[in-house]
This record gives sequence, C-alpha cells and structure tokens, in this order.
Amino acid sequence: MATVRVEAENYKPGQLGVTYYDTTSQNIPGYYRPNEGVDIAPGGNTSNGHLVGWTDDGEWLTYDIQIPETGTYNLVARVASALENTSMQLGVSVDGGQQRTLQFSGKGDWVNWQDIRTENLSLTAGQHTLRLDILKGGYNLDYIELVSVNTSSPSPQPSPQPSVPQLGNIINGFTGSNNYTGGDGIDTISYTQARGGIVANLATGVVTHKFTTIPERPIKIMPTGDSNTFGLANLGDDGAYRDDLWRLLRNNGYNIDFVGPQSSGSGDFDKDHAGYPGWKTTDTAVSINGWLNTYQPDMVLLMTGTNDFRFTTNTSEVAQRLSSLIDQITNQAPNTQVLVASIPPIATLNKENRPELTQLVADFNSRIPSIVNSKASQGRKVSFVDVFNSINESDLVYGDGVHPTMAGYSKIARTWYDAILSANSSTDRLQKIENIIGSSFDDVLAGDERDNIINGSAGNDTVTGNGGRDTFVIAVGQGTDTITDFIVSQDWIGLANGLSFDQLSITQGTGTNINNTLISYINTPLAILNGVQASTITNQAFISV
Repeated sequence: MATVRVEAENYKPGQLGVTYYDTTSQNIPGYYRPNEGVDIAPGGNTSNGHLVGWTDDGEWLTYDIQIPETGTYNLVARVASALENTSMQLGVSVDGGQQRTLQFSGKGDWVNWQDIRTENLSLTAGQHTLRLDILKGGYNLDYIELVSVNTSSPSPQPSPQPSVPQLGNIINGFTGSNNYTGGDGIDTISYTQARGGIVANLATGVVTHKFTTIPERPIKIMPTGDSNTFGLANLGDDGAYRDDLWRLLRNNGYNIDFVGPQSSGSGDFDKDHAGYPGWKTTDTAVSINGWLNTYQPDMVLLMTGTNDFRFTTNTSEVAQRLSSLIDQITNQAPNTQVLVASIPPIATLNKENRPELTQLVADFNSRIPSIVNSKASQGRKVSFVDVFNSINESDLVYGDGVHPTMAGYSKIARTWYDAILSANSSTDRLQKIENIIGSSFDDVLAGDERDNIINGSAGNDTVTGNGGRDTFVIAVGQGTDTITDFIVSQDWIGLANGLSFDQLSITQGTGTNINNTLISYINTPLAILNGVQASTITNQAFISV
C-alpha cells in the first residue's frame, strides 16, 4: 500500500488568504517559518520536530500532495489537545471536493497525540491540493497521511516491469533543515513544494536547498559598517559595493529589500543601509539594537574594524569588539543571518601615513574566521565572508590606500553575492529513501547504488544515477534534463504524463553535444544523455511511469 505523509507545518507557501489563513498576522511562537502567520512550535513526540498550534475557528491551510497511484485512500490526521470535554472539528477536502468533517475531543495534554480519520477518498495519480479547515479549534496538528486501501473491485493495473523500482510511500519535503526517514519498503522524497532549486544526493543523504526568494515578500538585507559601506563620492563611488550588489541580486531574479537608517548613493538601486563614515565597531554597537528592532532585517552584512585602527594598534582588542558585536546582534535577533566580513586591505602608502596599518589589518583579518566559527558552533546564525582576499592593493584608490576603487567595490560586491547565496541555503538529511522527485526549479539530483527513480520534475535538471538500474523520468513541459551516466540496457527512461515512445525524436547532438543523445518532443528537448550514441537508444530503453 502507498502512504503519502504531509507534515502540518509544510503548508503551501504564499500569501495570507491565498494559500493559508490565520487569525493572527504573526507566527506567535516564531519557529520554523517565523515570517509567516501560521503558529508553529517545536513539539514533543512529533514526527518532524514541529507542530501547528494555537488553532482558531476559521483558520485553514493548503498543501500540494503527490499521489503515486490511482485508488481509494483513507486520510489520517495526528492531533493533540488538552481540552478533554470540548468537541473539536477538522475539515478536509481535496481539490475543492470530497469534503469531510472529523470530530474529536482532547486527551488532557497538548502532546498526547491521537489519530483521527476519514475513509474512502477517491484520488487519481498526480498532484492534488489538500485543504484543512479548522472548523472548531483548540488543538495541535502534527501530520496528515493518505493511506491507500484495497477495494473489493480494484481497477486492473498493468503489471510493472519486475526490475523497475516503484514509488512506494511519498514523503513531501519543503523548505529545508529537516530530517526524513523512510520505512522498510520503498520511499520517495518529493520536493515539488520547494521554494527553490535543490542539490540532492541519495548516496550521502544530503539535500541542500538553493537560495531563493518569493514574490510575496522580499528578503530584507541591512549592509552595516563604515565608509566602505556608505561610499565616498569624492573618491569616485558613492554607493561603495551596495549598488553593484543590488544589481547582481535583482538581475538574477532575487526579491531583495535593502534596509537601514541611512540612504545614500546615486543611480537606480535601493539606497538604504547602515554605513557611517568614520564609525568604529563600538559606535555601531551603540545603535545596532535599535536598527534591528526598527528594520527587522533577515540578513546583516557586517564589515567593521577599519576605523578602530585609527585609535589603537591592539588587534586583540579590535577582534574582541567584533566578537562582542556579533553576540549583541545574534542575541537581539537570533533568527537574523549575520554575514561577517574581513575588512579590505590597507596599502602601505595610505592617507593616514601609517605603513604599519597594512600588517595590523592583515593580523586582524586572520582572527575573524575563528571568531565566526566559534559563534556558529554555539548555534548562532553567522558565517564568514572573505573580503580581504577578494581584492589587493591595486584595487585601492592610489594615495588614499584605504578605500577601494570602483573596480574593487565591484569585486567586493561579487564576494558578498556569493556569500549571500551560500549562507541562505538550508539542508535536509535523508535516511532509507530510495527515490526522489525534484522541485519546479533547476536541480542537481543524484541517486545511490540501489535502483532509483529520479524525476527532476520541472526545471532544467542535472541527474545522475550513481549505479543500480535507475529510471530517469521525463515529461513534456518539465524542462530539459541532462542525464550524466545513462547506461544502455541497464537504465530506463521513464515516460510520464501520457508521453509515449512514438512521440519522441531521438537524434545525435551537434556542437558541444556531439557525443550526446538528444530526446525531443516536437522540437522541444526533454533530455540529454551524456556520452551516449543515439543509434544505441531503442524503444527497449523506455518504460511508462
């Protein structure tokens, strides 16, 4: 029997009133998805570490669910409530129909879980929308399962190829930082609900979610520091690195909002920031709490320390100031990601006429990685950004020796950009998972030594089997998949959504693809088989899935 489990906290992303509704505008406990309105908290004895709680009448949630096979399903919801003598109700529906009401009472504790169920939902294979309505609230939700059942008159199904693995139970992944464990049978992890692309490897059990943003809400970034954040017009760049970074992010499709108490610079970019020329680390510390409260950034770009060396030559003291400032920020805003940068080099010939600054800055910068690593080991959301080594003295304004040129700031912007994309990713851990379905974005997916089904879903994906007799699923309208290690007479191409072999064009590639096989549907490429000759691909390489 197939089982599809959906964690209650993994409701569809989107806007209040569109994909979910909550009577409060904030996530009261502030866990897991702190910037959305649904109340999520860590939960005792929950299947994935979190629960949806504080439920009120009239609230609702929607979920994308992937049904592996057409049939009849029972729905089981795991709920808990301390309200023993109170009648509570949960409404369920699929695709707007098959509406059911589940009625129950609590068992005296908010984590004393019970299963409630409704039976005989008729579902076809493919994606559906499940909706949960809190008709009478006062309970916690852990997960929902759809369990296939045997019926007295089952529809006849064609016998599958015996050596081709089946999807089995489907586990729905989501935004990252989760642990997913399959059972003793065959299990499939599906990332069709993910907000961005993923890099997944079943052999290592690691899935990394790529940096992404959503249209409904920009990520708020506060560039923080001194004149190397503010910019100096008299030296040729009044936006420092900020204008270049803004354009890098926006030109690559990211929804970003720079925030902060300052607004400066020329040109078409978001000018808000928290950079103050001449400020030392201690000056920033005086104001940072207020900025965090006012602007509530998702990310702080912290680059400070240069001006400290105008007043001291003690690198240990400056390093301690930075360490204290990091603690201050992460204590005040523990959910804010803090990117801590080394400071730009200072030339031996500098406006301060102090050649010793070159070595002082180098010594200070050498201390920052260990400071950041120690904070990260404490669970603080900090990461190191190596600005110091991204430029050299030739990238500094001649005669000034402290501030980068426009070209230097562009290099710093690229360093920040790469760090933002890396820092804002999250990771899942998988165990006992045989198959994977990717996201709607460009993914990198790899199997293991077992027989895997690898379905890139939408997007232009790169997929690798890594041994075993693998099935690589393709379909019209789901982008072009590059299959890196297809083995003729061992692996399968799985044809999904009604696609058939006689609809395909199989040709040898040209140019950079001259050694590869192209599989197309009406001039639309569906797959590229690296290192495979088209003459070796026959209908025996395909199977309907």
